[in-house]
Amino acid sequence: MNMLLLLLACGTPDCPEGQKFNLEGLCEEDTSKLETEESDPPADDSEVTDDSVAIDDSGQTDDSTPIVDDSGTVSDWESLGEEAGVTALVGAFVSNVAADDTINWMFANTDIVSFQTRLVEQISSATGGPLSYTGRDMLSAHAGMAVTDAQWGALLGDFVGALDQLSVPYTADFSGNYPADRLVVALVSMHDDIVTDPDGIIVLFNQLGGHAGAQLLVGEFLQEVGTDSRINGYFATTDMDLFSRLLVEQICDVTDGYCVYSGRSMAEAHAGLGISQDDFTALVEDLLTAMDSLNIDYTPGTFDGGKPADELIIILAGTANDIIEP
Repeated sequence: MNMLLLLLACGTPDCPEGQKFNLEGLCEEDTSKLETEESDPPADDSEVTDDSVAIDDSGQTDDSTPIVDDSGTVSDWESLGEEAGVTALVGAFVSNVAADDTINWMFANTDIVSFQTRLVEQISSATGGPLSYTGRDMLSAHAGMAVTDAQWGALLGDFVGALDQLSVPYTADFSGNYPADRLVVALVSMHDDIVTDPDGIIVLFNQLGGHAGAQLLVGEFLQEVGTDSRINGYFATTDMDLFSRLLVEQICDVTDGYCVYSGRSMAEAHAGLGISQDDFTALVEDLLTAMDSLNIDYTPGTFDGGKPADELIIILAGTANDIIEP
């Protein structure tokens, strides 16, 4: 991952000599073939010396020897196992993403089957395969997602993890002649079209710590509510796991995160509960106590000091009329 982050910091890479990128700036060879020079294989009894190929921590070699067929040429698509091999790679990658709490929530409303199909097409288009990419361009596809560099790094790590799981060879710095080297470099070249809030300072949701921050806040808040005898009776029969998930969704949605709140409206959810102004005040106090416990800074009393938490508190306080019953 350190090398991935270094590639990221260096910006969009240039294509190697004799190549061009064909998919939103992705490299492709002019002939769609990997040209290699023939070399004599080492003798079977050759000894390993200090000049032999180095092995990095991932178990991949630092050698840049390409994989070739009998004719001396093979496309990257073929080297990656064609559609079956690339489909397996995409499947491993998607499984890694699904298990990655840093980014898996961003795919909550994604048609995974369609997503995998588009990825296979995209890799085919970038590696000389026969499948054409039928999806949207990267800029359009990721508009409104406010992807950060941390999330981007997690995505790259999940992809390289899939390469490792399937024993797909690559060089330690992705600068060799392996097809996976070029594929990773091609992926890195998409950074600027995918990452729109790199430092997490543009969108309020990211300023508040993103999905992980919202989960921490909701967890701490519900602990406070659970021990607050003024209002915990309202939650006696509540499915707290579902309630927690919906609260995280709601915070994400109202602060411009990439979430869609899937619960009922505040008026519907609280109809007939007889919640008073004092009850609502207790709820807000529990929220502030949770923020204090997590060292989340806000402006006491006025909540207008320009801090990210101030804006969240004002947004949530704006729901009072839909929650309090006269």
